[in-house]
Amino acid sequence: MIKVFMTLAFLLILVGCQSTSVYDSYTPLFEWTDLQTIGFDEGTTLVYFYNRDSLGTECAGCQLVRDPLFNWVEKYPDFTLYLINDRVISGLRPAGIRTAPTLIFVDQGVVTYYVVGAGPILALLDEMDQGTFDFEKIVTP
Repeated sequence: MIKVFMTLAFLLILVGCQSTSVYDSYTPLFEWTDLQTIGFDEGTTLVYFYNRDSLGTECAGCQLVRDPLFNWVEKYPDFTLYLINDRVISGLRPAGIRTAPTLIFVDQGVVTYYVVGAGPILALLDEMDQGTFDFEKIVTP
């Protein structure tokens, strides 16, 4: 019994000592209405909608997108990235945004474009890297 207790205590200590998450490097949003307050500065505003619990477990698609997206954003300082965790966001989400991962473009407080799913998001990042993405899609008319 003591061995079981000591093993559990050790595991809890390990979980509590995990290093700071890469997610901590970006500004989180906690209300869907917060989207209306971003995208007014110069550059392009992206919002990454993902699903990650308090223990760090992510959806499979979110695991695929996380590192490529964060690395991509680091290369391009004209892009500002905000985060929305499906586990903590409240309010009514915009029409069409239902599953994580989703990459959302916001211009002047308006969702102008979004891409759903790991494969399409990774393809989008590649298009933007290659310069073949039509940026007219992401600005308010």
